[in-house]
Amino acid sequence: MRQQYSVPLFILMAVVVLVLLIACSNFSNLLLARASARQREIAMRRALGAGRWRMTRQLLVESVLLASMGGAAGMVVAFWGCSALVGFMSIGRSAIFLNLTPDPTVFLFTAGVSLVTGLVFGIAPATWTSGLQLVAGLKGSVGNLIEGSRRFSPGKVFVASQVALSIILLVGA
Repeated sequence: MRQQYSVPLFILMAVVVLVLLIACSNFSNLLLARASARQREIAMRRALGAGRWRMTRQLLVESVLLASMGGAAGMVVAFWGCSALVGFMSIGRSAIFLNLTPDPTVFLFTAGVSLVTGLVFGIAPATWTSGLQLVAGLKGSVGNLIEGSRRFSPGKVFVASQVALSIILLVGA
């Protein structure tokens, strides 16, 4: 049974990784947009004495919390989707009986991946927004963080990576 299903499950794993990367890129882009909308709040906190590291930590905690909630939702979908996947794979053949309930290792792996993705994909928006200039931020003239005047702003890089990964996924499908 391992030889029969190892290739389709490997392909499924590769597709899941690509979808995770697309979602993480979208997540970072949304965090940048949210931070752009909060530029006055961030500038006000900085003016009141919050250091750059403190603002970066706050934004990282927010991104890790969102990523953890996404990981928890993914585990709920995994519980419901295990039996559906086995049912889908056994259509037209003899029934397959497998115990696919996630064990504690899966929980630890999901928690680790959620933590790492929250940190890695939250670093760019957090460092980008915590370095806002105070006077321009308080006046509200900083502009949009995503549509910056720089050639390779973080928003543009995240959008380009989303498009590239989506094309790879589409061609692979």
